[in-house]
Amino acid sequence: RIDEDDALTIGVGYGIIAGITTTGSDITVTTTNGAITVSNNITAGGTGTIILTAGDNAPDDGTAQSITNNAAISTTDGAITLIADNMSLSSGSISAGNLTGTDNVVLKPYNTNTIISIGGSDAIDAAPNPDVATLGLTAAELNTITIDNADSTVVVGASTNTGGITVDADTDLSTSANAENIALVTDGSINGLGNALSESEAGTMTLVAGANGAAATIGGTAGGSFMRVNAGTLTATATGNIDILESDNVTRSEEHTSELQSH
Repeated sequence: RIDEDDALTIGVGYGIIAGITTTGSDITVTTTNGAITVSNNITAGGTGTIILTAGDNAPDDGTAQSITNNAAISTTDGAITLIADNMSLSSGSISAGNLTGTDNVVLKPYNTNTIISIGGSDAIDAAPNPDVATLGLTAAELNTITIDNADSTVVVGASTNTGGITVDADTDLSTSANAENIALVTDGSINGLGNALSESEAGTMTLVAGANGAAATIGGTAGGSFMRVNAGTLTATATGNIDILESDNVTRSEEHTSELQSH
């Protein structure tokens, strides 16, 4: 376990941790208030898990702490969790090995009010108090992730997140067969803004809004547009309305009031 007050780089050079490897133990790297940069591999063997947390104990300083991955983060048979309000993942890879059970890759913000933007960019809005960060995750970043498609999932968000999730651009995850199952989870709403989120026809997409009981919807905007979804199997759960424009191959399971259309 590594705990650091300020920013931390895992890489090469004086004063820098030159990679981390275990043969079966968990790896936990946490900063109190600082970014984490991974410039050399992090590998957990056996059933070891990996948790990286870029903490932010100054939520009104106009800065969002980030995780930047420029290397390979991997396990042999364990889950991987990254926690930060900003992430830059496109220059590295994340691979959760799965020999037994379920080993998900989880990407979630540190602060509960952070907005999660699929297809969008990282940002920080310093005007409110506390600050409101945006965790932007593009297709290029999400496609660096590998899971066992038989029983594992890429989970974006958390039931404690109140900032909600937006799909800010058409995001196609079907170009990579490395991770065919994705779940978007928030206690806020999931707003499609009329954009499409696409997964492999062999994959499963799970959308959960109002995960902790808050009033929340999936898909629609004030202007009435739908969220567009392409996936093999779709499960959508919300405490409010569900408005999704779907492709014809979707097998769907929805809870609460729903309006789903095919095209």
